[in-house]
Amino acid sequence: MADQQPVFNLRTALARLGGDERLFRDLAGIFFEDYPGLLDQLRASCAAADAEQVTRRAHRLKGLVGHFDALAAHGTAHDLEARGRAGPLQGTADAIETLAEQLRELEQQLREHCAKS
Repeated sequence: MADQQPVFNLRTALARLGGDERLFRDLAGIFFEDYPGLLDQLRASCAAADAEQVTRRAHRLKGLVGHFDALAAHGTAHDLEARGRAGPLQGTADAIETLAEQLRELEQQLREHCAKS
């Protein structure tokens, strides 16, 4: 969609990587491979009420999206990580689904960018 708001900041992400577009694409490839499994694990950890694993999975997802300066997804993953540390996981399943949507949008936009470059 032409009017779709960017969910990541290409300029900042590339600057963080020294302008290395190839490294950016490599990190995008890692994201594409890793996030679906991590998201499934995060959901399972939440369903099992395993706060420690929610914290770990959310932290890993936060690291994955951090490469792209994807502020919304990073913030949601950070919130999930904090919820896991705090203990009771009420409302966590809804936050996971918000993160899932943010990750799908990020994937779409990263794939579009990588196809152009």
